[in-house]
Amino acid sequence: MGNQPAPTTGHPAAPAADQPTGHPAAPTADQPIGQPTAPTADQSVPPTGHSSAPPTGQSSGPAAGQSSGPAAGQSSGPAAGRPGDAAADQVTTPVAGRAGRSLALRAGRSLTVSKSDGASQVPAEGTPVTRADRLARWAVPLVPAVVALLVVLYDIDRRQLWRDEVSTWLASTMSVADLQRMIEKSDVVIAPYYLLMHGWLAVFGDSPVALRLPSVLGMAATAALTAMIGRKLFDVPVGLCAGLIVAVLPTVSRFGQEARPYALATAAAVLATLLFLRAVERPSWLRWLGYALTVVLIGLLHLVALLVLLPHLAYLLGRRQGGAGLGPWALAASLGLLPVLPLVWLGSSQAGQVSWIQPATWESTIDEIAEVTGSVPVGALLIGLALLGCALLGRAGLLLGTWAVGPFLVLLLISPLTALLLHRYVLFTLPAWALLAVAAVARSVAAARSVESPWSARPGRSAEPPWSATSASSATSATSATSATSAASVTSATSAESPWSAESPWSAEPDWPDQPARSAQPSRRLRYLAPAALVVLCVAFGLPAHGQERQIVVEGEPDLRGAVRVIAAEIAAGDRLAINSRFPNRMQEGLDYHFHRVGRKSPPTVFTANPGARPTYPRQCRNANNCLSSVQRLWLISTSRTEDPRDAMHPSLAGPMREEFAPIRIVELTNVTVSLWQAR
Repeated sequence: MGNQPAPTTGHPAAPAADQPTGHPAAPTADQPIGQPTAPTADQSVPPTGHSSAPPTGQSSGPAAGQSSGPAAGQSSGPAAGRPGDAAADQVTTPVAGRAGRSLALRAGRSLTVSKSDGASQVPAEGTPVTRADRLARWAVPLVPAVVALLVVLYDIDRRQLWRDEVSTWLASTMSVADLQRMIEKSDVVIAPYYLLMHGWLAVFGDSPVALRLPSVLGMAATAALTAMIGRKLFDVPVGLCAGLIVAVLPTVSRFGQEARPYALATAAAVLATLLFLRAVERPSWLRWLGYALTVVLIGLLHLVALLVLLPHLAYLLGRRQGGAGLGPWALAASLGLLPVLPLVWLGSSQAGQVSWIQPATWESTIDEIAEVTGSVPVGALLIGLALLGCALLGRAGLLLGTWAVGPFLVLLLISPLTALLLHRYVLFTLPAWALLAVAAVARSVAAARSVESPWSARPGRSAEPPWSATSASSATSATSATSATSAASVTSATSAESPWSAESPWSAEPDWPDQPARSAQPSRRLRYLAPAALVVLCVAFGLPAHGQERQIVVEGEPDLRGAVRVIAAEIAAGDRLAINSRFPNRMQEGLDYHFHRVGRKSPPTVFTANPGARPTYPRQCRNANNCLSSVQRLWLISTSRTEDPRDAMHPSLAGPMREEFAPIRIVELTNVTVSLWQAR
């Protein structure tokens, strides 16, 4: 017999028909190294740690001058002189691609790598890496990123800017000195984002597409990084499908098409989690430094996203090593938080800006969790599977579960002090929900396959697979003079006949779907199909929400772009503008933007007012009579739903408007009325 190869973790593969007994066959393309291949009916099965059965026509005992065990000078365990190759000290690593596996096996290389918590499997040093391997590695993040780009870029300029996006435009087009004066009163916590956009708009302009493009790139990066985390924590199918789910979620389209910092903060939070896992896997000061810098980036983009540090802490505390790595993480996180503390202190003095957010309750918290995906059916599907994943996935489930649920609970607890629970503030939890859901599906499929394994106990069949030690003892103890006699007379204390004999029930067509010698692990096709089915369901359930997110006007917002088109079509020299609406200053900013986009300046404004409230006039005129006396034509923008816009005005304004002006034209648009008034 030929020399025995050093055993690897898992069961040895059955030899091919034209291969000498005692040499393992190369695994198939969809089979990881270390999993058995199905033997043919006329093959002997070399059990782990035992000699293979002799070929037909050969005595089952030792050949002349040859030991019946391993070859002379060799032990039945690891190869002589290589005690470090013991199975207990190594794990067999799959090498992508048939060519890479075949070359590695023929060269006799040991494909092993130390496997730590959360570490993905990679080929050992010296293993050939083919072009297909490189393409497959890059495809995992690239495919979700490309899909996210296509989804978010679709109709990106259809929906007009709403008031928060207009604030981004206004602040980003200010001079640095004006911006500094503005943040002394408001929006100091997102001043770094305004500075970023200030430079961006200087290069790419201020069109809706240019304003939203950083958010588009942020969501594409989020999908790609989610896929990389899934590959690291689980495997390629989980990572790829989780990234695709993130790419097709309705909220990704909604906030990928919004000129606000939420998409970039989400990408930074996912990047921090990936860098954290890599630093824990192979600690180095450079990796922890990269993690610390990413924490700084998160805080500068959106303070609430810093809650992503909570799952990192939970993951370290849940490790078997008893919190190993906690010290370096605490140091890196502290270094990342220090530059953000001044922003936190300044932002606390402007807490009144978010006073409109209602304090959170358990009911509102559940509602916000359901809304984070942008679709109730998609949310119900993902959240249900994610909760299952928390129970099935061990420490990975602890990390992802804390990432998904922890920020909501923290914001609920601090709500009596500061109410900050809005689903757009916790978008950075989306990748965790997707990863948990896909991993739960993959784990459930693997568990179902394990239960249905053909080597489970069945009536009339051995409960042991043919490569187990029990079956091996029966194979090595059988003796025969010829192959026919051997097949008929092989007996064993534990197995009445060889599972590969002609009379064996395993040699006939199996009465269950899978081939009998296949591993209990799911096939490559099934490993992809089950998570891919979840992606398809998310797409199908989320399509109506995608349509709603691409409406021309954000729900509850006035159609200012339409209003400006109406005015620009008939505006004349000397025309004036008046605003009677909620948030009149924000509406004025929106009108300024849309007039800028059509190449005009806004007409001078003679008054602004909330419906029913006392109006505000320019400095040069103190009251309605002074401001309106010189106006010949007045464009009135009103959000009141009354038939006559003057009915919603303060009495000090309604009187002069009735006495001195007559309506010429009234145009009803979405949530806004545009009317032209002529002086009597």
